[in-house]
Amino acid sequence: LDQIIFLQPWLDSIQASDGLAIFATPFTNYTGGYVGVLWGWSLAGPLLSDQAILKLASLTGTALLALSAGLLLRRAGLPRWESLFGGLLTLALPSVMMNGASHAQADAFYTAFCLLCLAALMADRRVLAGVAFCAALSFKLQAIFLAPFLAGVMLRDWRAVALSALALIPTYLVVNGLYVAAGRPVIDVLMIYGTQADTYREISMNAANPWFLIQTVLSEDAHDAAYREMVLVGLALASVAGLAIPMATLRARPTEPSDLLFWAATSALAMPFLLPKMHDRYFFLGEVLLLLLALTDRRFWPAALLAQVSAVFIYAIYFDVTGLSTVLSDPALGTVGVTFMGLTLMSFARARKGGARAEGDAHPSPA
Repeated sequence: LDQIIFLQPWLDSIQASDGLAIFATPFTNYTGGYVGVLWGWSLAGPLLSDQAILKLASLTGTALLALSAGLLLRRAGLPRWESLFGGLLTLALPSVMMNGASHAQADAFYTAFCLLCLAALMADRRVLAGVAFCAALSFKLQAIFLAPFLAGVMLRDWRAVALSALALIPTYLVVNGLYVAAGRPVIDVLMIYGTQADTYREISMNAANPWFLIQTVLSEDAHDAAYREMVLVGLALASVAGLAIPMATLRARPTEPSDLLFWAATSALAMPFLLPKMHDRYFFLGEVLLLLLALTDRRFWPAALLAQVSAVFIYAIYFDVTGLSTVLSDPALGTVGVTFMGLTLMSFARARKGGARAEGDAHPSPA
């Protein structure tokens, strides 16, 4: 469990440190955003247990996620009370509860900034959207799943693209300000994501994508022998999607909030579905976006609910809070999770196709 292997040792190091000295060392492979929140809660150590500190650090991100979701829905045109309800509803998502309250993970932080990025786009403030995306990327690299969509929207405004690119390193250093203030070399701070690449050598870390099924049927020797080739194939597939999504988004020219959410969800679902070396929680952004999309367009409710079923089975492999692991083996749990993610994508595409057909019927071309 990450709490035992990573988070608790990080907290122990912070609590044992003399001032900020520990932050000058690579004691964690996380960037400084979440670690700074963890340090802030650690100051209440005399009053709180270590478990409470870890959970509160994660729930801080969950609270930020709910606020960001409410703001996005308000920007999308929903009434104030519906926006507030929608923001609170994100807290009830099984994937959000398992990620934060149960597993003490930090995916809510980067997702919150991705939602702020979308809210800024809905207000036609593209530079602000770019800065928000830079902040999301500075919290966790998984924010990159939104990049193909964002490229398709931003490429119509080269000034916004240029200013967003210029903001990336300054924003990253601000998020990692605790490390910089403690004296850690800037080059080390900039290389944090590079050091994460070799953390493990598995084609799948229980993500709800086809690579889980491939890893399940391969022997350990066959997996190791074909590892490099499988990674290259996965990267090639994701590269094709990474080019197709911005081109399709650029062609669609989405301006309505539900259209922006659709293309953002497309990007956030397609990339972790195609990429190898994905973790069980890498669909987190897509799962949240599906809920917000459903709240603006009810045709997407089936996809949003199917995604949550997938998450329940997938998370049960990592840490079971549902009792499913007493009935099903890990390969069976993952297979069900992948199946429901496949159904999610089918429902998602069908809802979009149905909407396009309805629009065509409503506006028939002249004979």
